[in-house]
Amino acid sequence: GGADTLALTRRAAVDTALARNPALAVAREQVEQARARVVQATAFPDPSVSAATTLSGPESSVGTTLGLGLTLPFPQKFHLQGAVSGADLKAAQFSYQQLRQQTAALTVQAYDALLVALRHLSDLTEGRALAADFLQKTEARFEAGTAARLDVLKAKVDLAAAENALIANQRDIANAGAGLNRLLGRPLGAGVAAAD
Repeated sequence: GGADTLALTRRAAVDTALARNPALAVAREQVEQARARVVQATAFPDPSVSAATTLSGPESSVGTTLGLGLTLPFPQKFHLQGAVSGADLKAAQFSYQQLRQQTAALTVQAYDALLVALRHLSDLTEGRALAADFLQKTEARFEAGTAARLDVLKAKVDLAAAENALIANQRDIANAGAGLNRLLGRPLGAGVAAAD
Protein backbone atom coordinates (compact mmCIF):
# COMPACT_ATOMS: atom_id res chain seq x y z
CA GLY A 1 0.00 0.00 0.00
CA GLY A 2 1.11 3.45 -0.97
CA ALA A 3 0.19 6.74 0.61
CA ASP A 4 -3.02 6.89 -1.45
CA THR A 5 -4.22 3.45 -0.30
CA LEU A 6 -7.40 3.54 1.74
CA ALA A 7 -7.39 1.04 4.62
CA LEU A 8 -10.81 0.43 6.09
CA THR A 9 -12.77 -2.07 8.13
CA ARG A 10 -15.77 -4.03 6.86
CA ARG A 11 -18.14 -1.74 8.79
CA ALA A 12 -16.47 1.41 7.42
CA ALA A 13 -16.69 -0.02 3.89
CA VAL A 14 -20.43 -0.67 4.27
CA ASP A 15 -21.04 2.79 5.78
CA THR A 16 -19.10 4.46 2.95
CA ALA A 17 -20.91 2.48 0.27
CA LEU A 18 -24.30 3.35 1.76
CA ALA A 19 -23.38 7.03 1.99
CA ARG A 20 -21.98 7.32 -1.55
CA ASN A 21 -24.29 5.10 -3.58
CA PRO A 22 -26.13 7.33 -6.09
CA ALA A 23 -28.92 4.77 -6.53
CA LEU A 24 -29.71 5.10 -2.82
CA ALA A 25 -29.93 8.88 -3.15
CA VAL A 26 -32.43 8.41 -5.98
CA ALA A 27 -34.43 5.89 -3.91
CA ARG A 28 -34.53 8.32 -0.95
CA GLU A 29 -35.90 11.03 -3.23
CA GLN A 30 -38.52 8.61 -4.55
CA VAL A 31 -39.63 7.94 -0.97
CA GLU A 32 -39.96 11.69 -0.37
CA GLN A 33 -41.93 12.10 -3.60
CA ALA A 34 -44.27 9.27 -2.56
CA ARG A 35 -44.69 10.89 0.86
CA ALA A 36 -45.64 14.19 -0.84
CA ARG A 37 -48.16 12.37 -3.04
CA VAL A 38 -49.88 11.04 0.11
CA VAL A 39 -50.38 14.60 1.34
CA GLN A 40 -51.53 15.73 -2.08
CA ALA A 41 -53.98 12.83 -2.48
CA THR A 42 -55.68 13.41 0.87
CA ALA A 43 -55.87 17.23 0.73
CA PHE A 44 -59.13 19.05 0.12
CA PRO A 45 -59.25 20.82 -3.21
CA ASP A 46 -58.55 24.54 -3.18
CA PRO A 47 -61.66 26.72 -3.01
CA SER A 48 -62.34 28.92 -5.99
CA VAL A 49 -63.41 32.56 -6.04
CA SER A 50 -64.89 34.22 -9.08
CA ALA A 51 -65.93 37.78 -9.78
CA ALA A 52 -67.72 39.28 -12.73
CA THR A 53 -68.55 42.87 -13.51
CA THR A 54 -71.14 43.90 -16.07
CA LEU A 55 -71.33 47.35 -17.59
CA SER A 56 -74.24 48.44 -19.72
CA GLY A 57 -75.32 51.57 -21.45
CA PRO A 58 -75.83 55.03 -19.84
CA GLU A 59 -79.28 54.28 -18.57
CA SER A 60 -78.50 51.00 -16.82
CA SER A 61 -76.65 50.41 -13.65
CA VAL A 62 -73.29 48.69 -13.12
CA GLY A 63 -73.52 45.20 -11.66
CA THR A 64 -70.98 43.05 -9.87
CA THR A 65 -71.30 39.39 -9.20
CA LEU A 66 -69.11 37.57 -6.70
CA GLY A 67 -68.99 33.83 -6.31
CA LEU A 68 -67.26 31.37 -3.99
CA GLY A 69 -67.00 27.72 -4.90
CA LEU A 70 -65.76 24.57 -3.15
CA THR A 71 -65.77 21.21 -4.84
CA LEU A 72 -66.67 18.40 -2.49
CA PRO A 73 -65.59 15.04 -3.85
CA PHE A 74 -67.27 11.71 -3.33
CA PRO A 75 -67.02 10.89 0.42
CA GLN A 76 -64.78 7.84 -0.02
CA LYS A 77 -62.51 9.50 -2.57
CA PHE A 78 -60.05 10.90 0.01
CA HIS A 79 -59.85 7.57 1.77
CA LEU A 80 -59.26 5.64 -1.45
CA GLN A 81 -56.70 8.12 -2.78
CA GLY A 82 -54.95 8.03 0.61
CA ALA A 83 -54.88 4.23 0.58
CA VAL A 84 -53.43 4.10 -2.94
CA SER A 85 -50.79 6.76 -2.28
CA GLY A 86 -50.00 5.15 1.09
CA ALA A 87 -49.37 1.84 -0.69
CA ASP A 88 -47.10 3.66 -3.15
CA LEU A 89 -45.19 5.15 -0.21
CA LYS A 90 -44.76 1.72 1.39
CA ALA A 91 -43.55 0.29 -1.93
CA ALA A 92 -40.99 3.10 -2.29
CA GLN A 93 -39.81 2.59 1.30
CA PHE A 94 -39.52 -1.16 0.70
CA SER A 95 -37.52 -0.60 -2.49
CA TYR A 96 -35.21 1.78 -0.64
CA GLN A 97 -34.61 -0.70 2.20
CA GLN A 98 -34.08 -3.53 -0.27
CA LEU A 99 -31.50 -1.46 -2.18
CA ARG A 100 -29.73 -0.56 1.09
CA GLN A 101 -29.54 -4.23 2.09
CA GLN A 102 -28.37 -5.26 -1.37
CA THR A 103 -25.67 -2.56 -1.38
CA ALA A 104 -24.50 -3.59 2.09
CA ALA A 105 -24.43 -7.28 1.12
CA LEU A 106 -22.49 -6.60 -2.09
CA THR A 107 -20.02 -4.43 -0.17
CA VAL A 108 -19.45 -7.13 2.46
CA GLN A 109 -18.99 -9.69 -0.30
CA ALA A 110 -16.47 -7.49 -2.14
CA TYR A 111 -14.65 -6.68 1.10
CA ASP A 112 -14.40 -10.35 2.02
CA ALA A 113 -13.16 -11.23 -1.48
CA LEU A 114 -10.38 -8.66 -1.06
CA LEU A 115 -9.59 -9.89 2.44
CA VAL A 116 -9.35 -13.52 1.27
CA ALA A 117 -7.20 -12.58 -1.73
CA LEU A 118 -4.83 -10.56 0.48
CA ARG A 119 -4.53 -13.36 3.03
CA HIS A 120 -4.08 -15.91 0.26
CA LEU A 121 -1.14 -13.84 -0.99
CA SER A 122 0.93 -14.63 2.10
CA ASP A 123 0.22 -18.36 1.74
CA LEU A 124 1.17 -18.30 -1.93
CA THR A 125 4.33 -16.28 -1.23
CA GLU A 126 5.37 -18.83 1.38
CA GLY A 127 4.54 -21.68 -1.04
CA ARG A 128 6.69 -20.09 -3.75
CA ALA A 129 9.60 -19.70 -1.30
CA LEU A 130 9.27 -23.36 -0.28
CA ALA A 131 9.15 -24.46 -3.94
CA ALA A 132 12.29 -22.41 -4.72
CA ASP A 133 14.08 -23.90 -1.68
CA PHE A 134 13.02 -27.42 -2.70
CA LEU A 135 14.30 -26.83 -6.24
CA GLN A 136 17.64 -25.62 -4.93
CA LYS A 137 17.98 -28.67 -2.67
CA THR A 138 16.87 -31.06 -5.42
CA GLU A 139 19.43 -29.59 -7.83
CA ALA A 140 22.14 -30.00 -5.17
CA ARG A 141 21.08 -33.64 -4.66
CA PHE A 142 21.11 -34.19 -8.44
CA GLU A 143 24.65 -32.75 -8.63
CA ALA A 144 25.67 -35.12 -5.84
CA GLY A 145 24.07 -38.03 -7.69
CA THR A 146 21.39 -38.84 -5.09
CA ALA A 147 18.37 -37.53 -7.06
CA ALA A 148 17.08 -38.22 -10.55
CA ARG A 149 16.83 -35.58 -13.27
CA LEU A 150 13.06 -36.12 -13.23
CA ASP A 151 12.96 -34.88 -9.61
CA VAL A 152 14.66 -31.64 -10.71
CA LEU A 153 12.14 -31.17 -13.52
CA LYS A 154 9.25 -31.83 -11.16
CA ALA A 155 10.64 -29.25 -8.71
CA LYS A 156 10.94 -26.71 -11.56
CA VAL A 157 7.32 -27.37 -12.58
CA ASP A 158 6.21 -26.94 -8.95
CA LEU A 159 8.06 -23.60 -8.74
CA ALA A 160 6.47 -22.41 -12.00
CA ALA A 161 3.03 -23.42 -10.71
CA ALA A 162 3.65 -21.44 -7.50
CA GLU A 163 4.69 -18.38 -9.53
CA ASN A 164 1.59 -18.72 -11.74
CA ALA A 165 -0.59 -18.92 -8.63
CA LEU A 166 1.00 -15.68 -7.36
CA ILE A 167 0.28 -13.97 -10.68
CA ALA A 168 -3.34 -15.16 -10.56
CA ASN A 169 -3.59 -13.95 -6.95
CA GLN A 170 -2.37 -10.48 -7.96
CA ARG A 171 -5.17 -10.40 -10.55
CA ASP A 172 -7.67 -11.53 -7.89
CA ILE A 173 -6.50 -8.76 -5.55
CA ALA A 174 -6.83 -6.16 -8.32
CA ASN A 175 -10.31 -7.38 -9.29
CA ALA A 176 -11.51 -7.51 -5.67
CA GLY A 177 -10.11 -4.04 -5.03
CA ALA A 178 -11.78 -2.66 -8.15
CA GLY A 179 -15.10 -4.23 -7.17
CA LEU A 180 -14.91 -2.73 -3.69
CA ASN A 181 -13.86 0.67 -5.08
CA ARG A 182 -16.86 0.64 -7.44
CA LEU A 183 -19.20 0.14 -4.48
CA LEU A 184 -17.37 2.82 -2.47
CA GLY A 185 -17.69 5.35 -5.27
CA ARG A 186 -13.90 5.54 -5.77
CA PRO A 187 -11.79 5.20 -8.93
CA LEU A 188 -11.41 1.51 -9.79
CA GLY A 189 -7.61 1.58 -9.75
CA ALA A 190 -7.34 3.36 -6.38
CA GLY A 191 -5.54 1.47 -3.63
CA VAL A 192 -7.74 -0.16 -1.01
CA ALA A 193 -6.81 -2.48 1.83
CA ALA A 194 -8.82 -4.52 4.31
CA ALA A 195 -8.09 -3.51 7.90
CA ASP A 196 -9.91 -6.41 9.59
